[in-house]
Amino acid sequence: MQRSKYRRVPKRLALLTFALCALPIGARAHPTLRASTPARDATLLVAPSSIRLQFSESVELALTRVALNLVGGASVSLGKATRPADSLGIVVVPITTTLANGSYQVTWRIVGTDGHPARGEFSFVVAVAARPASPAAPEVLDGFDASSPLYAAVRFVRYSALLSLIGASWFVLGVLPRVADDARFDAGALTSAATGRARLVARWGAGALLVSSMLRLVAQVAAVDGASALDDLATYATLIGETGWGHAWLLELGATLIALSALLQGRRTLAWGTAAFAAPLLAVSAALSGHAAATEGWHGVALASDALHVLAASGWVGTLFALVVAGIPAALALGTVNGEVAVQRLVEAFSPAALWCATLLVVSGGLTAWIHLGSAAELWQSRFGQVLLLKLSLLAGVASTGAYNWRRVLPALGRVGGTQRLGRSARVELTFAVAVIALTTVLVATPTPMHAAPLDAAVARGHVNGPVAAASGDADRVK
Repeated sequence: MQRSKYRRVPKRLALLTFALCALPIGARAHPTLRASTPARDATLLVAPSSIRLQFSESVELALTRVALNLVGGASVSLGKATRPADSLGIVVVPITTTLANGSYQVTWRIVGTDGHPARGEFSFVVAVAARPASPAAPEVLDGFDASSPLYAAVRFVRYSALLSLIGASWFVLGVLPRVADDARFDAGALTSAATGRARLVARWGAGALLVSSMLRLVAQVAAVDGASALDDLATYATLIGETGWGHAWLLELGATLIALSALLQGRRTLAWGTAAFAAPLLAVSAALSGHAAATEGWHGVALASDALHVLAASGWVGTLFALVVAGIPAALALGTVNGEVAVQRLVEAFSPAALWCATLLVVSGGLTAWIHLGSAAELWQSRFGQVLLLKLSLLAGVASTGAYNWRRVLPALGRVGGTQRLGRSARVELTFAVAVIALTTVLVATPTPMHAAPLDAAVARGHVNGPVAAASGDADRVK
């Protein structure tokens, strides 16, 4: 009865994930600076009264930062950034004083709909002043951004916790019911003990995810506005309430609190069901705050692919982790002979789901790579592609170890010594998986070729429609 009760849980979760990805979120793209007035390196005979920045797509106006500095001199006072009602990709910043002759540097920082800050700078000259070879460093920039090691560490905890929470839930709902009717051992004792251990794993995952969400919010504020904004509550309110990244963060926070609250109460069936149905929300929130949210074209496909990628990784690696730390110890507690048989049944119940999740992981990852790379050459020519290749090589290690478990270790289970062999190979598989997670924290902060490409390359690839004014302020750095 218990098995049939949860038989359709994975199918329902997949349908819910597709439904969430299909919501009318709106087309979003990673904005890059396409043109500016004044233009890059322009010499002006008349002092400008404003700075006009034209980005490829809409930007978060509330988090737009523009600074103007006289090279070698003081900063210039600017007014509040605005944009025309009919163009969300244009930002206009008034200059409140008359510019004297000299070389000026414009520094801009915006936040794309994927939450990654983009930044750049360009210079122009008023009248006949020469431009120095080494302009002064802009004050608005600092050393902390999405690629900083501290931010990457927060993302590592986040991904590890996410996989642990979802994997433990699916282990209880998808694996344990498949061994509940085995008469060769005390299935009731196994299920009870394994569920208790899995509950600890899931609680740890939910708690760590909650802590990492708070740290991620602080890190995002520091990346967007610098360390000086960390004690400014208005900055937090703007980031959360007025940006796509903030809305995705709220979705993740809500889903985490739902799962944690359910796991802390005593009604076991409701707790695990609630935690499992929080999984698609967490997967979609991860997609909405990553590269998929900034995809030019194929937006819904990119979101769905990213969300399914998270669910597949959780179903494979996260459930394997729960099997190793919760299922196998509970099985061995039944005794030497019965324990070996119980371990065999657990692995047999886990293997088909792991195979399907591995297949979905490869398909969704391949689709995502195709969307973000644009061409096969970018796989080895761009930094994003190089990091992706390294991740794929580590993922191949995970897959190879899993295949070895399936073909060599699984047939040896049920006999004395088989479990020790499984434990060794499973630890190797999880070690590769941890390395993949660590590399993923770097990959999500690396600009894709589509985002970092200059205007003419983007047009050639078909990612920019129609002619655009001559680019004079394109992104020098995108984080």
